[in-house]
Amino acid sequence: MAAATCALILVMAGCDHPLVPEAARPALAAYSASSYALDVEFDQPLDLASATDTSRYAVTDLVGGRIVPTRITAIDTLFGMTVRVFFPLGALQDSTSYRLTVTGVRDVWGHPLFAADSATTDVFTGLGYSYPLRSLLERKCTPCHNAAAAGGNYRTDSYEELFGYGSDANSSNPRPNLIPGDARCLLVIRTSPGHSMFNVAHLTYGESQQFINWVVTYQARP
Repeated sequence: MAAATCALILVMAGCDHPLVPEAARPALAAYSASSYALDVEFDQPLDLASATDTSRYAVTDLVGGRIVPTRITAIDTLFGMTVRVFFPLGALQDSTSYRLTVTGVRDVWGHPLFAADSATTDVFTGLGYSYPLRSLLERKCTPCHNAAAAGGNYRTDSYEELFGYGSDANSSNPRPNLIPGDARCLLVIRTSPGHSMFNVAHLTYGESQQFINWVVTYQARP
C-alpha cells in the first residue's frame, strides 16, 4: 500500500517514471558560471582548506596559455562538493574550450580525491540551450516532460516548449515556467535543492547551478 501511494504521488507531481536513473558522478566536472567564473564539482565532500586554495587549480586554453584564478569560494551548502573559481574580468572568452587540472585537493576526511593526486577535465565557457542545457534537459527532464507524456502539462523537449505555462496555464495570472533573468521562475525553483525536480531527476548541485546561471546570468539564451 505504501509503495502504491508513493507511486501515485510521483505521477501526480507530473513524472511518468518513478525516478530518472541516477548516473555515476565523475570525480571532477566543471561548468561555466559566468564570464569570469567556473563551478567545479567533485564526487566527495571537500576539505575546504585544500579545495579553496587557488594554487591547486590550473586552467589552460587550447594553445597552452595559463589563466590564474583570483579566488575560490565554496558554494555547495547541501553536499559540500562544489566550489566557484573566479578569474580576472576578460580572462575567459565566451563559447571557448578550456582545460582544468586540479591537484592535491582532499576530501573532508583528509584523503586525496584522485588516485594520481590530480585530475583533468574540459570545460566550455558560456551557457546556452544548444549547449549544454539541451543535453542536460534530455538526460534529466525530457523523459517525463515530452510530447507523449507532458508531466505537469509541461514539456522540456524543445527550446520553445520551455516557455510554456504548464500547470499554471489555467490560473488567473499565468506565468511562463521559464522567464529569462528571473531567478524565481518555476524552471529554476523546481530544479533547486529541496524541490521536486532536483530530487526526482537526481540533479547534482552543479547541474542545479547550471539552470539558475543559464536563466539569470545568460538570460536563457538559445
